[in-house]
This record gives sequence, C-alpha cells and structure tokens, in this order.
Amino acid sequence: MHSYQALNRQTDTLTESPPTHTHHAPIHSLPQAETKTGEKGLLDPVEPGDERTAAAQAGMYGKLTQSLEEWHPDSLLCRRFNVPNPYPE
Repeated sequence: MHSYQALNRQTDTLTESPPTHTHHAPIHSLPQAETKTGEKGLLDPVEPGDERTAAAQAGMYGKLTQSLEEWHPDSLLCRRFNVPNPYPE
C-alpha cells in the first residue's frame, strides 16, 4: 500500500505542474538568435575574378573548377588508423 501512495503523490505533482512550454521562452525571442552580420554576408554577388569562378557560376564543374594541392596526412590521423606516417617530420 505504501508504493501506491508514493505513486499517487507523483501523479499529483505531475498534474499540478504547469506545462513545460510556459517555463521556457521561445528560441526566436532570445537575443543570441539575432543575426549579427546584417544585410551583407554570404548572399552578396561574387565578382568573377578568374575563369574558375565564372565556370562555377555557369554550372560547368569539372576540370575548369578543380585545383590540385599536395596533401599530407596529420600524424594523429596516421596513429588513429595504425599506419606509418608517409611524411614524417
């Protein structure tokens, strides 16, 4: 009978407490949610400076937009995969 009374007390507190949406303010009303960049940002038009940019804007992806760079794996990456570092420092 004791566990029934404890369960009854728990359900009473659940029904007495207000819903959670009244406890918290909506996220859009918080000051951190405001944008700090203003109207300028990523949506500004890009001035085509070279043929790679012009090709990307025209949708012609492939050899025109590719670039080759030498890449060396980090020593931590080699340790994680348990392989020897091909470019030790």
